[in-house]
Amino acid sequence: IRYSQNVDSVCIRIMKLLIILSILFPLSALAAPWKDTNPFVISYITNLAIEYQVNPHTALALVWCESRMKMGAVGTLSRVGKDRGGLQVNDFYHGKRAKEMGFDLTRSEDSLEYGMWLFAEQGFRPWLSSRKSWQKFL
Repeated sequence: IRYSQNVDSVCIRIMKLLIILSILFPLSALAAPWKDTNPFVISYITNLAIEYQVNPHTALALVWCESRMKMGAVGTLSRVGKDRGGLQVNDFYHGKRAKEMGFDLTRSEDSLEYGMWLFAEQGFRPWLSSRKSWQKFL
């Protein structure tokens, strides 16, 4: 009986691990358009996502759709301010808060990290306008 209980316990642990892995890295990630992106960029985004408890695949999809993985991207299509970095954080709406938190949105690393924090706090809300672009990768 004891052996059977240990086997059951191991099987349950393996099942839990497989569920977690399937959530973090869905099969759609295999066909992700960012698969040819510099591995350092992928790793940086993934580690930052994990640090802020954001699903790494979701973070990669957002960064791909917002900037095509170009960390120094500056968008000028906004009505006010500029959208900066991989997650295209708008400096008009978020500049003051980011500065209070010690981030400089003109630095790509800071913009990405602030964007990751923003996603952890507000979810998709700041990126709803680009939903049609990133939703297909989730």
